[in-house]
Amino acid sequence: MLRDLLVSLTSQTLSRSKFEIVVVDDGSTDDTREMVAEFSRNTDYFIRYFWQPNSLAGAARNHGIREARSRIVLFIDSDIVANEEHLQLHLDFHDRYPEREVAVIGRFTPGITGVDLRRDLLDGLEVGMTEKGDPMVHALRFTTADVSLKKEFLIDGGLFRPGLPLDEDIDLALRLRELGMKLVYCRDAIALHMTPLDSVEKIIAEGKRYGRVFADYYGRIPVYRDDAWWNLGARFSGGWRQLTQEPMKYFKNTLSRWTVNQCSVGPIAWVARRIPIGPPTSRLLRRLSKEIWAFYYRDEFRKRRTEMGLPRRVKAPSGVSADQRKHG
Repeated sequence: MLRDLLVSLTSQTLSRSKFEIVVVDDGSTDDTREMVAEFSRNTDYFIRYFWQPNSLAGAARNHGIREARSRIVLFIDSDIVANEEHLQLHLDFHDRYPEREVAVIGRFTPGITGVDLRRDLLDGLEVGMTEKGDPMVHALRFTTADVSLKKEFLIDGGLFRPGLPLDEDIDLALRLRELGMKLVYCRDAIALHMTPLDSVEKIIAEGKRYGRVFADYYGRIPVYRDDAWWNLGARFSGGWRQLTQEPMKYFKNTLSRWTVNQCSVGPIAWVARRIPIGPPTSRLLRRLSKEIWAFYYRDEFRKRRTEMGLPRRVKAPSGVSADQRKHG
């Protein structure tokens, strides 16, 4: 998958003199180093490669930020394929918005064989428009799968929190929001997520893992507790904004939560295991997978929350502005 990403980055319309590629290898034991070196020789693109002992994604990204030579940093994951205008589009947006607090997020969507169980397309999730007419999305849609920021602003935000096993991008986004981050959405910068949907067991395990980790964050990281009123609403019920602005989608999600419950999730998983992976059944399998993942996410979060003695509801912090409540 990393090779496919590198092919897409070396096939950009943007002149190679205007960008560099920095690969940070977080302790892999395969032939990644050799593959990157060979790819660099065969394509005439000098790729800056750094290996570090396994320290999780946040530390790897911090390493890349410090090594980056440009004023703008674009994060992109190794299982992404970018369209040919991708870098030019990100750069054009930053030229349009030179303000340090403006970040740009592309259109993150599953590829032909890919699936993403935590994020949907960002279309329809805008929280407003810029003065120049471009859509903005909520800070919690921030994803390092495809987002670009000014390096100076990243450093001021404290970079990624080391040691977080998941959601380190959301943790950073919440801190950057306190510094005034505006997340502008570029629909035409398409990032195809190519990680395949390969087993229902993996979906269940991932749902449980994310539920446990989010409960831990919720219990021990202040910024997560302060934003729990938005975070939990968005993850479990669509949130106040969805109810007021997208009522049909809100009630559709509510119906899904009632339908996929402790009694029904077993039979639904049984059906999903017997659906062939790939076209033409991929859309149905993806839909079922999302519901299975969401159920185990919610279920594990509640179990972990009970174990930790955390409150079921958290009141919105008094410092939340009316605009944040509206868009939360």
